[in-house]
Amino acid sequence: MTRIIDAAIAELDAAGVERLTMRKLAERLEVTSTALYWHVATKEDLLDLALDHVVGEVPVPAPDGRPRAGLRALLMDWRAAMLAHPWSPGRSRGSCSMADATWRRLDDPAAIAKVRAHILDSAERYPTLSTSGFVDAGWSDAERFAFGLDRVPDRLLTTS
Repeated sequence: MTRIIDAAIAELDAAGVERLTMRKLAERLEVTSTALYWHVATKEDLLDLALDHVVGEVPVPAPDGRPRAGLRALLMDWRAAMLAHPWSPGRSRGSCSMADATWRRLDDPAAIAKVRAHILDSAERYPTLSTSGFVDAGWSDAERFAFGLDRVPDRLLTTS
């Protein structure tokens, strides 16, 4: 199974989700498509296994009494793993990662400016987003990620 998943990840990295087919994967593995179906029922199952493998490559920090630092390290490493496999953010089940991936892939400056203006002009509808700095043109993806990441543990680890 590991051989199939590794080959699927290589194919996904090279061609993306849309171009991955069981036939192409079988050719890469030098087997028949039918042979793959003995191990993986559907392409969706294969994509889930590939994403699990990418996320599973990230080591979980050992508990050391600093949960905030451990959580931050884990999430930074997950982000790095997903950036190394451009197809993976769109496969994750969280809408935040899909929205972030969509925003990063948007390469039309006019469209980005229009979205930014809408958010800033509608601050009452988007109070958090309009004041977060995420729509500021000067922030890199890494800076926006780290800024948001530093706020998640604040909410998760706050005790009442």
